[in-house]
Amino acid sequence: MLRLLYNDSESTFEQLLSIDNTFTIHEANIQKLMTEMYKAKTHIGPSLLQDIFRDPLYRGPNLRNRVHFIKPNIKTQKYGERSLEYFGTMIWDLLPPKIKEANSLEEFKLMIKYWKPNKCPCYLCKHFVKGVGLVDICNCDFCH
Repeated sequence: MLRLLYNDSESTFEQLLSIDNTFTIHEANIQKLMTEMYKAKTHIGPSLLQDIFRDPLYRGPNLRNRVHFIKPNIKTQKYGERSLEYFGTMIWDLLPPKIKEANSLEEFKLMIKYWKPNKCPCYLCKHFVKGVGLVDICNCDFCH
């Protein structure tokens, strides 16, 4: 669709997304997940999300790297590393502090819609190399 819109058959999909200032579906879904986590953090979301993304209940002095959610201990890939709870906390840690500390949901939504994760740690963003296993996908010009 972007190729038709910009009449450009030379650019890569990533370059077209950059020209259009848009995101992949995967990145948009991550933004939506972060919005739901912000709601859980501020206790304005459904209680189900607050049960999944749990507050560490630390009420001491503010630290430089405040922990907003309890990161689960993982034992398996299927129920640990690939779980929503683990994935959400991993992505939340990638958010800049300015976005995490937004004063309102509206402010958070405004900032998150321009953010995308750098080196997404999810299973979908890795690929299988025979004899090696799952590896991060490199987005550098040298590899592509």
